Parts: sequence; structure tokens; C-alpha cells
Amino acid sequence: MMDKYQCCICGKTIDLNEEPNLSLVAIKHWLSTAENQKEQQLFCHEECLAKVLFDPKSLYLQYL
Repeated sequence: MMDKYQCCICGKTIDLNEEPNLSLVAIKHWLSTAENQKEQQLFCHEECLAKVLFDPKSLYLQYL
């Protein structure tokens, strides 16, 4: 396990002891078959992601 993570939006270090932090999975060719897909995991602060979304309410994880 990595011991340091960086927010892909603001560039600051993510404190693993503080909530909420997010792990995002980006899938390239997501409509294609699994063998043609590529994926990457990205990390960010929930607040940073909410700031850059067109509609911050679409991030409903905070309500679950």
C-alpha cells in the first residue's frame, strides 16, 4: 500500500486519517469489451471534486 496520496485536482497531499477522501476509477473504452478497456485509479478530496463538477449535486456519495 502506498503511504502518500496526492489529490489529482488540487495537487495537495491527501491525509489518510481525514475523511472524506475519494478514489476514482477512470475506464477508457468503457463501452467496449473488457479486454479492450484500460483503467486507472485516481485520488482526490471530495470537496475538490465537488468544486469542479458541473452539478455538484451529482456527487451523491455524501448522502449515502
